[in-house]
Amino acid sequence: MRNPIDSLYCCDRAEDTSCQTACKTILRTMTMENEIVDGLIEGCKKQPLPQDPLWQCFLESSRSPYPVTTVDTPPSPKLLCCSKANTTVCRDLCSKLYSTSWGSTQSWQEFESLCEYKPVEVSMLTCLADVQEPCQLGCKDLSYCTNFNNRPTDLFRSCNAQSDQGAMDDMKLWEKGSIKMPFMNIPVLDIRKCRPEMWKAVACSLQIKPCHSKSRGSVICKSDCVDILKHCGDQSKFPEGTSPETICDFLSPTDDAEYCIPLERYLSLPCNCADQFVPVCAQNGRTYPSACIARCVGLQDNQFEFGSCLSKDPCSPNNCPKGQRCLPKQKVCLTSIDDYTCNQYECVPKPTNCEKVAEDPVCDTDNVEHPNLCELYQRGKWLAYNGQCQDMCKPEKPVCGHNGETYSSVCAAYSDRVAVDYLGHCHAVGVVSDSGTHTACAAITCPPLSASGCIPVIPPDLPFT
Repeated sequence: MRNPIDSLYCCDRAEDTSCQTACKTILRTMTMENEIVDGLIEGCKKQPLPQDPLWQCFLESSRSPYPVTTVDTPPSPKLLCCSKANTTVCRDLCSKLYSTSWGSTQSWQEFESLCEYKPVEVSMLTCLADVQEPCQLGCKDLSYCTNFNNRPTDLFRSCNAQSDQGAMDDMKLWEKGSIKMPFMNIPVLDIRKCRPEMWKAVACSLQIKPCHSKSRGSVICKSDCVDILKHCGDQSKFPEGTSPETICDFLSPTDDAEYCIPLERYLSLPCNCADQFVPVCAQNGRTYPSACIARCVGLQDNQFEFGSCLSKDPCSPNNCPKGQRCLPKQKVCLTSIDDYTCNQYECVPKPTNCEKVAEDPVCDTDNVEHPNLCELYQRGKWLAYNGQCQDMCKPEKPVCGHNGETYSSVCAAYSDRVAVDYLGHCHAVGVVSDSGTHTACAAITCPPLSASGCIPVIPPDLPFT
């Protein structure tokens, strides 16, 4: 089961400083669930509520709704990481913390202040990060840190809904005028007015944790650190003898992209693509949100076409030899389409013997059920969805799935394990250009925008606006 130490990051979600301190002390010194919950209630002076960011963090944990009841033997890889320490102090502290005794509150505080931000300990810290949160390929479906979406070739340590919510919670805490660090509180101006997008990139980077070569995913580059503190740090309240440069020397001591996160990369969408949905279907069978995103992952213009893949008929035109029938067989290929073809169809002899094909019910567009796909195509029918026919889906009512594909009915979407976004065909959503392609709009004068800086868009439930 999960160790309470692994939930320490949740303490930073607490809005009250005393609650944050109490939370960290409790998770480092207690092991039983009832002790932890009672201690948090007493230390934070309030009952647990699901909308409270602190308790929400515990509740949204994928492995346990609360800090766990028992402590398992810590994994040996963390102890092996301790051997990568370059100083005796950090090596001893690391070994003490990740041994069976789990160390003490004082040991954790010493580790944070003496080792957590030391450049010489990057090997040990990166190793611990790799064990705790291994790098994973791709990032998508974030609702707050949207500039991190659509990056299928990038690596991230923590691209999930919990970290996405954590970044939003961090921004709310920072809006109060202070960024709490283990060694000091950094006073800041109103970040809602002073470079909010850059602060958002900081919060999201520290939560989503991009894997940049040897970076452990929690250190932004020094030039970014100095720049944002010079402009948005409340320097009149800085501790005596400190400046943006001295603070960043400790927090972000390098500009080497191998060891830090460059914020510029996450101030916009990948390849500076506009935040819009005008889907294209690539030859690898995958639908991309826009042509820009498709080019961003390395596809050439002749390797994709506009429209979602599900809307394409792979058998039109028919590329099968004479005497064979073309059957749609849509798929997504992970290999390079430069080296291997990714046909979305298969050619079968006429007639096909379907007796040896296993029973796997499918429903055609006339709401007639067939034992398997082979017999459906043998009878000259078209597939509506996999599974038994449902009366509720007899009249076709198109729906738009969360993947941007249009399905003939709710049943078709569910058979593909896709949630329904809204009723009707999927519509392209994006910034309205000055030269529209819809002739119906030529004679329409849109009202002026309500405020300067607004960008008109096409909503998903209407063809024009």
